[in-house]
Amino acid sequence: MKKKKIARPGLMLILGISFLTISLTGCTKENTIATPADDFQTKEANLTYSYADSIPAASCCIDSLPYETLSSDESESLIFMREEEYLAHDVYLTLSQAYTKPIFRNISHSELRHTNAIKALIVKYNLVDPAANHITGVFTNPQLQSLYSALVSQGSASLLNGLLVGATIEDLDIVDHRFS
Repeated sequence: MKKKKIARPGLMLILGISFLTISLTGCTKENTIATPADDFQTKEANLTYSYADSIPAASCCIDSLPYETLSSDESESLIFMREEEYLAHDVYLTLSQAYTKPIFRNISHSELRHTNAIKALIVKYNLVDPAANHITGVFTNPQLQSLYSALVSQGSASLLNGLLVGATIEDLDIVDHRFS
């Protein structure tokens, strides 16, 4: 009679994660000194992003994907998302100037990366970029322009309102009423 091997999924998962962690982090010793968590200048330096930080990485990944013909709905979605991501970026950026909480600035950087990834798709598919030469707070889509004004007005009333505006933006990203 043959004995069946019993797989231990928990053990296999732990070994897999351990191997992945070791291979990604390596076993080298770094001679860097950790900075205190309250060092504001170091935090600022670590959070400095620019437009150029996102485009090469997004373009590289997107360019490696096969080219497929887009439907008109897909093209419209990309064009809308380009400005919608800028809407989120611009609202967070504006609120970061009103409040000292770094969450607004941090998320504005993430939103910039999102809009740059959409731009890479717009370039790949040779679509007209509605956010070419984007000016903070100015949108070609009238609905987004109106929403921007309303969100900034609401978020500027108080820090709590600003945080609620941030939650609203994230909810809109999840639900995206335009295409549901």
